[in-house]
Amino acid sequence: MIKLKLNNKAYKLPERLTVDEWMKIVRLDIEDPALWPHIIATAFNAPLDIVQAAPNETLELGLGFIYELLGRKRECSKQDYNKFTFGEFIDLDVWLVDGHEKWLHKIAAQCGPTKWADEAIWLAHDAARWRAHIYNQYRELFGLDTHEEFIEKFEEQTVANKGAEHARSWMQVLYALSNDNVLNVDPITELPLRQALNFMAIRKERRQRELEEAKQKQRKLKSA
Repeated sequence: MIKLKLNNKAYKLPERLTVDEWMKIVRLDIEDPALWPHIIATAFNAPLDIVQAAPNETLELGLGFIYELLGRKRECSKQDYNKFTFGEFIDLDVWLVDGHEKWLHKIAAQCGPTKWADEAIWLAHDAARWRAHIYNQYRELFGLDTHEEFIEKFEEQTVANKGAEHARSWMQVLYALSNDNVLNVDPITELPLRQALNFMAIRKERRQRELEEAKQKQRKLKSA
C-alpha cells in the first residue's frame, strides 16, 4: 500500500477508488498547482492544512501516485449492451460524448453495475467500443456514407465534449418519431435499440426514395 508521510504521520492511498471517490478527485483540476493540496487531501484522506504545509516535492510525489491510480482499468462483468433500450443507448451516447469523467457513476450503474472506479473506467471504454460499432453499422442512417467518414465524424464528435448539444439532437429525433406528441416519447425510448434504429433507417430510405421520385417528376414536367 502506498503511503505519504506528512508531518511525521503516514497517510495511506487506497488500493482502489470507488466511483464516488474517483469523481471527487477528477472534479479538481490536477493541472492547477493551487488545487494539488486539495487533491492529495481528498485521495489520502489527510487534513488539508497539513497537506498545504508540505513541500512541493512531497506534493508532486503524491500526485504521481494519484495520477496512476486514476487511470487504472480492471475488466469486470457487464450488461449485454445489445439488450439496451433505445433510451438507454441515447443516455449512454450522450454521457460518452460529454465525457465519461462527468458521468462515470451513471455509466457504472447502467453498464455494470459496479462501485469500483477501475471497473467503471473499463466499462466506459468497453461501452464506447460497442457504441462505435453501432454507429458504424448504421452509418447511412447517421449520414456517414463511408467508413472513413464514420471514423472522422465519430472521433470529432467524441472529443468535442458537447453533451448538451448532442442531447438536444436526440430530443429532436424523439419528438420527430413521436409526431410532436410528448406522451409518445417515453414509449419510444422503451423500444429495443435495434428495433428503433431499423425503423429509423427504413423511414429514412423511404423518404429519400419519395424525394427522388418527386425530383424525377419535376424534371419530366420541365422537359415536357
